[in-house]
Amino acid sequence: MRFRDDESGQMLVLTALCMTMLMGFLALAIDVGILFRAKRNVQIAADAGAIAGALHQQYGGSPGPACGGGVRGVRCAVQNAVAANGVPAADVALVSTNPTDGYHTGPGYVETIVSVPNPTFFLSAFRGERTTFSVTARGVAGMVPSTTCMYVLDPSDADALNVTGPVSAPGCGIQVNSNSASASCDQGQNLAVPFLHVTGGQDAGGGCTPTNSTQVVTGVAPSGDPLNNLMGSAAAGGLCSALNTLSLGINSPLLNAATAIPSALLNIAGISVRVSCFSDANVRLPALTLGLPGENHLFIFENGVQLQGNVIVNGTVDVAGGTLTQGLFQLTINAPNDPANPLNGIAILQPPTNTTQCSATVRIPCLRVRLVGGSVNGLIYAPAAKVIIDGAGGVGGIIAYQLDVDGPLSLTRNYNLANPTTSPLNKVELVE
Repeated sequence: MRFRDDESGQMLVLTALCMTMLMGFLALAIDVGILFRAKRNVQIAADAGAIAGALHQQYGGSPGPACGGGVRGVRCAVQNAVAANGVPAADVALVSTNPTDGYHTGPGYVETIVSVPNPTFFLSAFRGERTTFSVTARGVAGMVPSTTCMYVLDPSDADALNVTGPVSAPGCGIQVNSNSASASCDQGQNLAVPFLHVTGGQDAGGGCTPTNSTQVVTGVAPSGDPLNNLMGSAAAGGLCSALNTLSLGINSPLLNAATAIPSALLNIAGISVRVSCFSDANVRLPALTLGLPGENHLFIFENGVQLQGNVIVNGTVDVAGGTLTQGLFQLTINAPNDPANPLNGIAILQPPTNTTQCSATVRIPCLRVRLVGGSVNGLIYAPAAKVIIDGAGGVGGIIAYQLDVDGPLSLTRNYNLANPTTSPLNKVELVE
């Protein structure tokens, strides 16, 4: 009886049992933690592989050894990126350039699935045999239309964006980099856009009112010039020579449709672009068509250009010096639509090297575009100039130092959305 009534040592038994259970839960927690860590690493590798594959599919080339083209080249680029992130290339389970599952399917996207066997430690000890779990991750990347199609790059001035006429851009918004408390001026609730992002604030004086017709976010980080690398290729100068320059002289500055325009096929960033230059001051263009549809053509006006008739341009207009003067004539520009062309999507280019002042009182360069029935099917790129939009019409997008909109401006045919694989503003992003 005394033996049965003796309760000493019970806690030792209970402690041993509980410690066994606790050690089991601890072992499970450690193994699960290791698996979660492996999952994170495999996901990083899958995402990197998807982005590398999408970049290779869109632009060619790859990090590491040359991979060639086609699906095999995309797979090679994916494997290189996965291996660079610590996962053996042999663990790439799937590379698809035409995904059929998920939210982003079809051509234009690259799907990467990586599956890595991961050993357990404590579970293997409890089971008495080696136990592994496969850790799988999936990434999808592709070319995504930019949500911004108007950039105002001025970092500090008031009214860097000044809108007095309605702006309709249902597919894309506006980024204003100025940190001024009055960076944006809207005179009449004119913005029908998804968003207005301003680094500084909105002007509320002198006819300006805070915009309430769209989502406005102030205090955002400034955005860089999305096309700043363009200055290092086609706009670097040295493209005009006696072979491809037309000089009519001061006594005959009027170009007519019968005038032979010289041109030269020049290598720009690895692609042949047909370049024609005009050296006269304020070359006068009557009603005519410059360039052929679908051609990579660059027209450089070294000392300004004037329209004296309705003009159609198939290619890029480079206002290298002087100003663009339209009057009431229509200007229609169809920008190149070739992703290999460094001027792809650029309809009007005014490089920073053009320092022609707007006027005696406005000391920065300007680019005035009158939309009077014509259309700019591409982007206006003037990163060091005040771009002034007059009249009613449409453009594909604007990148300017400052932007004034004085007439109805339409971006209903947002170039980014209309050209999802060739707009220079669009970029490869991880989408799943």
